[in-house]
Amino acid sequence: SKNNNGSSKRQQQQNGQRQKKPQLGSPASNVRKLLSPGGCIVLVGRNRRGNEHLSMSVARGNDIWMHSRGCPGAHVVIQERRGSSKITDECLQFGADLAIFYSDLRNENKAEVTAAEPKHVQKPRGAPLGAVKLREEWKTFIGRPCNVPNELKEAREESGQT
Repeated sequence: SKNNNGSSKRQQQQNGQRQKKPQLGSPASNVRKLLSPGGCIVLVGRNRRGNEHLSMSVARGNDIWMHSRGCPGAHVVIQERRGSSKITDECLQFGADLAIFYSDLRNENKAEVTAAEPKHVQKPRGAPLGAVKLREEWKTFIGRPCNVPNELKEAREESGQT
């Protein structure tokens, strides 16, 4: 594990059990898994393959799909499943902030985020990996990348990304 600063241990304690990392090369290994303030699972694509997997295979039902408007970025899925936490406004804002943090607009103060129901996220025939189109948009949010949790900012600094 590349992370020795204790933040992963803290997260494991919060979740109550140790989380096994998905097997490298599996579709799930291209997806980042976070917990929203309201207790929902939020999934973020790490790359085109992860975005494709999230949008086409994972997102369903009452989940909310999010993406930075008008620029390349991660697909974000806030999960709402039977027996899990209901998606709150706080969860939606968390998702919007992540969508901009993991996009080409990451250095902006704020930017627009498109949100949709998974059933309206479609894959055009012949489109490249991770490319989707929306049949219908649900709402527009304003994402503020500076509001994501500090450990995500630290992880980005450690990885040398700007």
